[in-house]
Amino acid sequence: MAVFEVVDLRGVEPRTRSCHDRVFPLYYRPDKPMIMHRKRIASLIKLCYHLSMRKYSKEIIANLKKLRKSGHSISQLMDEFSIPKTTVWHHIQGISIKKEYIALIRSKQGGSKIRKQKDLERAEIEAETILENGDKYLISILAMLHWTEGDRKHMIFTNTNSEMVKLYMHILKECFNINKDRVHIIIRYFTGMSKNKCLNFWASETGIPQKSISMYYNDGGRRGRTKFGICRILVKKGGYLSKVVNFLIQKITNEIIAPVAQLEEQSRPKGKVVGSIPAGGTIV
Repeated sequence: MAVFEVVDLRGVEPRTRSCHDRVFPLYYRPDKPMIMHRKRIASLIKLCYHLSMRKYSKEIIANLKKLRKSGHSISQLMDEFSIPKTTVWHHIQGISIKKEYIALIRSKQGGSKIRKQKDLERAEIEAETILENGDKYLISILAMLHWTEGDRKHMIFTNTNSEMVKLYMHILKECFNINKDRVHIIIRYFTGMSKNKCLNFWASETGIPQKSISMYYNDGGRRGRTKFGICRILVKKGGYLSKVVNFLIQKITNEIIAPVAQLEEQSRPKGKVVGSIPAGGTIV
């Protein structure tokens, strides 16, 4: 996938960004931040989706709709045809389901919540195991870095300091076996910055190929204070790892805070507390 420049569409699914270079150059001006009516942006997002959506044979789509009518859930259709959830929904929305199958579909709903709960339980156990058997020093550093500069729901880390970025990536590889092929980098650069210089700098610092780095320009007319822009690290399929790291943050924090709170409790003077109200009395 070639390096490209896009407008501010952070809410769009990452997979739809592959076609922005075919749509947005018609509207994009590097010397002037894009101001566009929300309806036009919505129509462009929809166009991006349709351009990037993989085409499936008429036979597959017909079978997909047939199974939906017979009570198959979206998850079952995804597994059956190996089709993404959004694509399945695109083809089945509006399909009338027979009454006898509606109850069947409803009985299958909630499976994602059960899977999420199981993943959380497994992630908590794994976090405990990592703290007991892993390199606690490096793991604690990553947990604190992610807590301050990361995303709670996704395995994303954002910073302008190249040394901090390299440290984060090093710990991912050493402690979690996350290789560079699972890392995607997004660079946000500002007015007055050279796109190529920013791209070359972060490719050199991180060791990530330029084809795996997306360049993002939309600063609202502001000038950035950094020399090479802001670097965002995204771990592909990192949802479960994010859960593990969140539990690591929680456990490391509790491990540090609990003894401190206990010492404060022990050092607190016992006996009569000034300002207390005795039973049936007034303030002393």
